[in-house]
This record gives sequence, structure tokens and C-alpha cells, in this order.
Amino acid sequence: MKKLLLFVLTCLGFAMGGMAQTDTEFWFAAPDLEAGHAQQPIRFCIVSYETAATVVFEQPANNAFSPQTFQLSANDFYVYDVSSIIDMVETRPYNTVVNYGFHITSTSPVSVYYESDNNNSEIYCLKGSNALGTNFVVPMQYLYENYYSNTCSRIEVVATQNNTMVTFVPSVAIKGGGQPGVPVNVTLNRGQSYAIEASNAAGAGHLRNTWVTSNKPIAVNTSDDSVNLNTHQDLIGDQIVPVSLLGTDYFAIWNNTGNEHLFIFPTENNTHVYLNGGNTPVATLNVGQEYTCQITSNVVAIHADKPISVFQMSSSSNYELGGTLLPQINCTGSRKIAYKRQNASDLVITLIVKTSDVGGFRLNGDATCITASDFSTIPSNTAYSYCRKNVSAYVPTNGVMKLENIYNDGYFHLGILTGESGTWNYGYFSDYQPYAPMLSLKWTRTIARAKPSGSAIPPKT
Repeated sequence: MKKLLLFVLTCLGFAMGGMAQTDTEFWFAAPDLEAGHAQQPIRFCIVSYETAATVVFEQPANNAFSPQTFQLSANDFYVYDVSSIIDMVETRPYNTVVNYGFHITSTSPVSVYYESDNNNSEIYCLKGSNALGTNFVVPMQYLYENYYSNTCSRIEVVATQNNTMVTFVPSVAIKGGGQPGVPVNVTLNRGQSYAIEASNAAGAGHLRNTWVTSNKPIAVNTSDDSVNLNTHQDLIGDQIVPVSLLGTDYFAIWNNTGNEHLFIFPTENNTHVYLNGGNTPVATLNVGQEYTCQITSNVVAIHADKPISVFQMSSSSNYELGGTLLPQINCTGSRKIAYKRQNASDLVITLIVKTSDVGGFRLNGDATCITASDFSTIPSNTAYSYCRKNVSAYVPTNGVMKLENIYNDGYFHLGILTGESGTWNYGYFSDYQPYAPMLSLKWTRTIARAKPSGSAIPPKT
């Protein structure tokens, strides 16, 4: 009985994940983009599902911002462009408490993502309650430099409650004189946001493996502006999840270019990392250490004996880059996801799903767009299969792609890579919260009430 309860708690959490980071509440601190490169347009994209939704955007700490209310019908899509108010959107300057944190609420579950759609594009997938926590290790690429020395790698946070004490333990020197390993403390009120920024634009000077802790729930971004590759620059960033939602098993799909890498960060000492079912670890890591490898095969299976954070840097060209936090595989995934194709550039998707469910996909209701024949099993774990496919022919420019799996246990992870030679963005659309599809709602509520909320876990040294 104890083993059964442990399994249920492991695969459950506080909500039954059904759609991509679907929730009724989101928090976000927008990144500060380099003005000399490309800053606009910037916008929030909102997706509703079976139920109509009233969605409200507010900045709780900013009296100058008028709350914005949007009405979405069932299965609707809305774009809220915030380019015209950029000076009270982005979290700038660094080392400064600002009142620009966004709080987004909805009367029914929706999905929200923040998009920089310009020559410096990227997708920040907002993760709702899954983004909130008190203990984070920040993943980030550290191979390539930032092109603009005045805009280096950054970490943005937003507070959800008053008197929130946030501590950054930077892995490298930061602007304003902060040194590696020396805590930076700041107190924020509800809706206030704050950012730290690396002092060095070099790859080795990036803020990866920085720990962020707090006494009350916060949301955290990893941001890496204008990453320079072969004289081309692009934004890499994502909203991340706390340590409590990290796992031990991940899959990464290759996009067939020569500049794709995985970056792995441990949360505990003496963490063994294995690739592709191997019995010998490729790395044994302590907290503060890291491991990277280039992706050169169609799929890479990552396993660790303790929770890790895995960040993938990817592209569909040999120049422009995008990056995303990968979702752990065990007990997570989504049943429905929507994304709007904003321009005529290629729309490439990657899918990970249980092998038994490869035949359940519908793209805008059509079963012929993505079929079982598009999938291959993962060699080291045949219980799962993957697919990479250009779906541009099925989704018109400015059209919405609605993807679902109709099978009862058809939870899947969707990566979206879109762009052109001038820019690419990359994001994973998946519910990072564990689910328990075989349990009744009654059992779900009972166990969710019994589950302890936990507390902050400081980095181990």
C-alpha cells in the first residue's frame, strides 16, 4: 500500500495536467531585449479550450497600468500586443526593483505564452502554477557569447506575495559588483520584478547554474539575448520550473543541424548522468557542476539517478538559435495544445508520446496530418516514440494549430521550432506538472489535500 501511495503522489501533484501549461493564473517578468538588435513586436498569446474565458492582465505593483480584460470564446486564440507600453513591460534596469511583473487570471483554464516576434525572436512558455516555487537552479547555454556586451545573460524573477525575500547565488560575476557564490538579497512585494545580469558576455561568463531561493513563491526566467553564432545573433530564453518539478528522465530530439546541445545541471551532489540507456555514466556531478553534449543523433535519452535540469539549445539553421527547458518524461504531458503561426516561415514540431498512443493525433481535427507512420520508437526506451515534422502545409500563415491526442492516456510533449534564416525560436509546450490519468477525481482531490506543500531546499554544497 505504501508503494502504491508513493507512486500516486509521484505521478500526481495538485492538478490533473490535461493541456499545455493550462491554468487559471500565471505570473511573468518580461526579459529586457537589446534595443540595438530588435525589441518589437512583443506580445502575449492566449489560448482557450472547451470553455469560454475572461482573461485579465494586471500589474499589481504598478498603478500606472490599467488592467486589460479579454473575452475568449471556447477554442479561441487572442494576441495581446504590448509593444506600445514596452517601457513598463520589460524588467529593466538590472539590480533594480521595478513594478512591471504581470499577473494573469482567467475564469477557466487557458494557456499563455510570451513571444518576441522579430529579428531576435523567442517563445517563453508560461507555466502557470507550475512556474511557482521557492527553490530554482537556472539552466542556460554557456558555449556562445552575447554579441552586445551591454546585454549579457540575465535572470528575471517576479514576486507573487508581499515581503518576498529573494536570494540569488550567482555562478559568475554580475553587473553592479556581485561576485560568484556571494548571495544577492532583495525584498519584493507582490507584482514587483527584479533581474540580475552577468558582467561578462563570454560563454563562460553566463549565469547558468545560478541558484535562486525565496521565502514565498516566485516565478523565474532564464534569458540569453543576442547569442552570437557565425556572426548571427538570436535570443534564447524560457520560464523555468522549480526543483520540485524536475525529474530524472528526459528525451531530446535533434533538429538536424550542427549547433544543437544539451546542458545538464544537477540538484544534488553525486548525481550520475547516463545517455541512451548506457550503463556507464557520462558524468558524475555535484551541485554547481554541469555537463554539456552535442546532439548528433535523432533522439537522445537522458537519465540521472537524482533530479536534474535539462536545457536544449536548438535550431533549424546553422546560425540562428533557440532554447527551451525540457519537460521530464515520467508522468507528465499534455492532451491538447494550440499555437498560432505568426508568419510564413517554417513551422516544425517535435512530439514525444507513449508508443501505444502514436495513432491518436489530430491536427485541427484532421487525423491524416500526423499519423503513426510519422513516429519512430526511442531505441533505449521503446515504450515511447518520437516524431519531427514540418507542418507548415497544414497551418496557414496567421492560422492556429490545434493539436490533440484523442486517446485516454495520450499525454504528449510538443516542441515548436519556427522561424527563418534571420531568426528562430524554440519552445516546449507541455504540462510540467505530474498527472495521474487512471485516478478518479475523488481520489485526486483526497490525495492532493494530503500532500504536504514542502519548503525551500537550499543548494547543497
